[in-house]
Amino acid sequence: MAGRIILAALFSAIAMFFWGFVYWGLSGATEQVLGPLPESAQGDIAAVLRRDKVPSGMYVYPMPANPNNADEVEAAEELHLAGPRFLLAHRLEGSEMMAPSVMAAGIGHMFVIALVAAILTACALPVLDTFGKRFGFVALAALLGVLWSNPGDMIWWLHSPAFCVGKMIYGGVGGLLMAAFIAGIVRRPVE
Repeated sequence: MAGRIILAALFSAIAMFFWGFVYWGLSGATEQVLGPLPESAQGDIAAVLRRDKVPSGMYVYPMPANPNNADEVEAAEELHLAGPRFLLAHRLEGSEMMAPSVMAAGIGHMFVIALVAAILTACALPVLDTFGKRFGFVALAALLGVLWSNPGDMIWWLHSPAFCVGKMIYGGVGGLLMAAFIAGIVRRPVE
């Protein structure tokens, strides 16, 4: 069974990786859900981040530097009401676009997700005795993940609705591909 689990995870990861290439690279989805800053703002923002050597990380604006300081909290609340509000994912160090290390980390991440789903499926095999039941089990698990993170990011972390929907489509189809491979491979041997 261990071999089937690993094989299912490997094929699932490869399928999800290529789906990501099609969806984000070829379909035009990236341009529909992400856009560049206006050219006039790009230089200003990048220059400040470089000049001040802002450490790599996630930043929220407005946010008080000291949440225990009532004056800072009040000032942040006023800025929050006035807008703009944003979440900034920032890396100070440069890199090539879509570096091989990023691709390797991405397919590794997909493999781990599929491995966990395949292990869960194997554990539930006594009741998942048909392809349809196994497919539905993994598809529901994938749907849970898609619904947990993406709308939550829109609600709590200022992600746009378009970005949320785009990521849900990507994750949903990826989850269905994973479900198909796991349902077909992780099964009881024919006796």
